[in-house]
Amino acid sequence: MDLALLLRLGGQAERARQIDEVALQGLDRRLTREHHFSLTCAINLASDLSELAEQADARDLGQNTLNELRRLLGPDHPLTLAAAANLVVDLMAMGLVEEGEDLRDDTLARYIRVLGPDHPDVRVMQEGRRLDFDFDPPVL
Repeated sequence: MDLALLLRLGGQAERARQIDEVALQGLDRRLTREHHFSLTCAINLASDLSELAEQADARDLGQNTLNELRRLLGPDHPLTLAAAANLVVDLMAMGLVEEGEDLRDDTLARYIRVLGPDHPDVRVMQEGRRLDFDFDPPVL
């Protein structure tokens, strides 16, 4: 996932997508989609898709990931909020302005309540940019 993120940020979104797809398949096999590692990878894959102008696929994966995060971690968890923030970007890019604004307003209010108005993730969301995630699993 880290390599894919660096590739996407370096302009190689198609290669990033390929890597994230393989990583997500492996995580799903070993951990299932009900694990936050898999869901983190799914967030990054949705960003790859968005970068490749595959907005509908990015939105669908983003919405499914957000739904699962809400169920697994709750609506106010920072990872859930990040998934919602990225989904806002996709909704707006698709011209789904009302839906995007509703999600943006709800997510921003939650973000500020949970992390405070000066948190870097809150600022990224306020600027309408995507949040990206590196992957550093805990030491065993």
